[in-house]
Amino acid sequence: MDDQRRQFFATILIGEIKFHIESAKKAYSEYLYNRRERRVEDVFRYLHSFLTHCVLICNLLLPINERVEYIEDEDKREKIKEANKRKAYRKALLKQYIKKGGLLDPLRAIRNRFEHYDEDLDEWIATTKHTIYMTRNIFDNATLSGAIKIGGIQAERLEEEIRPFAYIENNILKYWGKQYDIEKAYDALLKLEQEVKQLNLRNRSI
Repeated sequence: MDDQRRQFFATILIGEIKFHIESAKKAYSEYLYNRRERRVEDVFRYLHSFLTHCVLICNLLLPINERVEYIEDEDKREKIKEANKRKAYRKALLKQYIKKGGLLDPLRAIRNRFEHYDEDLDEWIATTKHTIYMTRNIFDNATLSGAIKIGGIQAERLEEEIRPFAYIENNILKYWGKQYDIEKAYDALLKLEQEVKQLNLRNRSI
């Protein structure tokens, strides 16, 4: 592939990244607004949108190869190998322009947990000892165990006993045992945006 075509494809890919950066920023702005307005369900709607756009950026910059060693079908294995080669090419192409893509990588694990929400519900149904279901709660300037006490459960054991699905505690998203600092995630997004803004694709050779 000649340099002109490579630069064209890089321009397209980076345009997609710019779109998702801007979309993530708008979702984060709505997340903050709805927190101030105490619209809890909308808080989680826009937070989920923010995470989704961040992870789509991660997927473009840092694709994950699919494993082939356990696949018996030869045709399917070859197709996956070819797909992995294409991912490697895209990753190498974008890496020549964008160096800070890894800043958002920690978000991928949390977003993947949301993708398995149905399986998490199945596990909760199978293992819970209580008929108490907690999700989409916000605790500002407090902790879950310090803010409430339910069903006679000791406050310090509340989170362990109930295993709430998703809640925000002092701007930390907690979901099924995972947690991430939402504000730090947004700061990482802004750093990535600054790097992308400084690119000069028209005069850059790759």
